[in-house]
Amino acid sequence: MSVKVILKESVRKLGKPGDMVVVKPGYSRFLVRDGRAVVASPENVKEFEKVRKDLQAQEEKLISQHRSVLASLEQIGDINYKSLTTEDGSLFGSLRAKGIADFLKSEHGIVIPTKALMISSPIKKQGVYKIQVSLHPEVATTLTLNVIGQR
Repeated sequence: MSVKVILKESVRKLGKPGDMVVVKPGYSRFLVRDGRAVVASPENVKEFEKVRKDLQAQEEKLISQHRSVLASLEQIGDINYKSLTTEDGSLFGSLRAKGIADFLKSEHGIVIPTKALMISSPIKKQGVYKIQVSLHPEVATTLTLNVIGQR
């Protein structure tokens, strides 16, 4: 069994705003509950056709904003993060996506949502790390983070 829904916003690996997609019932409930989609009833389809161009224009504007943020990130280049470490190079605590986002905001004035930073596991040692930054399904890059230890 499957359900047709109309997307209100971009959903990774599913579609763009205004796309009508077929998903499983459980996923459709999740998308509708979060306000990311509506069930594709005949009334909703007619209403959405009217609003589709506005949504696509908003999406293009959002993508251009994300690209400008990405351009400023790439302009900085490698990011040097200084943190207190032990003698063996382990950090006191760990560095997570929120810490990196806060650092970018305070040091460089770049605001990136925490969920846009993809870290496989918390950073616990000094070194060089590659971090995926995905602001939008169409706007992504890799960030080089140098964690420098201080005693």
